[in-house]
This record gives sequence, structure tokens and C-alpha cells, in this order.
Amino acid sequence: SQVFAAGELQNFPLQLRRLVDQDPGPIDVSAMARSALQPLAGLGQHYLDSTRPRTGHTPRFIDKLPLNFLYLGLIRKALPNAKLVCLRRDPMDVCLSNYRQLFASNFSYYRYNLDLLDCGRYYIEFDRLMRHWHDVMPGEVLDVHYEAVVTDTEPQVRALLQFCGLPFEKACLDFHEKSASVATPSAVQVRQKIYTSSMARWRRYGDAMQPLYDLLSAAGYY
Repeated sequence: SQVFAAGELQNFPLQLRRLVDQDPGPIDVSAMARSALQPLAGLGQHYLDSTRPRTGHTPRFIDKLPLNFLYLGLIRKALPNAKLVCLRRDPMDVCLSNYRQLFASNFSYYRYNLDLLDCGRYYIEFDRLMRHWHDVMPGEVLDVHYEAVVTDTEPQVRALLQFCGLPFEKACLDFHEKSASVATPSAVQVRQKIYTSSMARWRRYGDAMQPLYDLLSAAGYY
């Protein structure tokens, strides 16, 4: 009841572009370097102010933009009170899920998902960056594993709430009963009770998944 699910907000990268005076489009390396020279507390406040029309009625909100993983270092500095959570899943299932999802075709950040092997390569680089964040910000990012959540829900929920400094509420286990609108790819799933049928989903596709499996195996995931 203390947290509003705000969805996948574009506010942080938008405010970051404004901070470094970059035109719309992917935030490049030079923009990230310029951001280090800027007052990041101001970036954090501009971000919060920009979300208030949507999130102002609750003390806390969730911004689950997938690309936030790119900016975790800046987010930690700009929003020191933010809780950083990364949902992890079997890499094969992650890549398959991305490949099956039709993202905005005019948004270059997501063009990797047009090819299954590119999804695998993207995952490898994502994981490498997440390991970096864990190294430079020990204890600041909580990894929550999908398979653990769907098979052992309540302990995982309690651990997440403890990390976030929030009390446990029974409603956390009854999320599927909420009537709030959802405008993200998970809109259907959040209306259902927790299920395990999506675990190891990639195995249903047989030999078609072998090249991806070989790629991820060579990278040490299997």
C-alpha cells in the first residue's frame, strides 16, 4: 500500500539527456562522461519532480524501465535513497522472452531483440555490467531470482521488503487482485496468480534454441 507501480518510466534517461544537453536518441559514452561533471543531486530532483504527476499520491514508487541497468551508478548518486533491485532469470528464458516481445521498432535500444543470438550477446554484456555494479557498489543492488520467487514466494517477498525497508503486507501476495491499470508487456501476467509454467520455457522449442545454448554455454552460463 506504500508503493505505487509506476511502470516503465522514461523520465530518468530524459532528464539525463537534458542535463548533458544531448539530442534524443541513445545516450552515448561521451554523454555519460559529461554527466560525471554535473551536479547529480539536481538530476535526481528533476527526475522526482517529473514523475510527480503520476506518482505523487504514494510515498514510494517503482520505476521498472529495463534500461535502468545502464544507469545504476548515476541513479545511486542522483537518488541516494533509491533501492536498486534487479530481477534475474535463467539466461535462456530471458533471451527467449526478449526475442518473442515486439518492442518499439523505432527505439534503437531494443533492436538487438530482432535476432535470437543478438539477444544472447546482449545478455552477456548486461550480466557483465551488472557484475561491475555489484563490484563498485557492494550491497547496493539486490538480485531477485525469478525461479525462487515462483517456487518460494513469501520468503522472497519478505527478503525484498526488508531490503527496501518496508513492512510485510498480505496484499503483497495478492497482487493479482489489484485493479490498477498496467501498460507494460507484463500486463496479462500481473492479473494471474503466481505460476511456474514459464520456468525452462525455452526447452519447448527444441533444436531451434541450440545455437543460443551454445553461445551462452561458451560464456560460462551452462
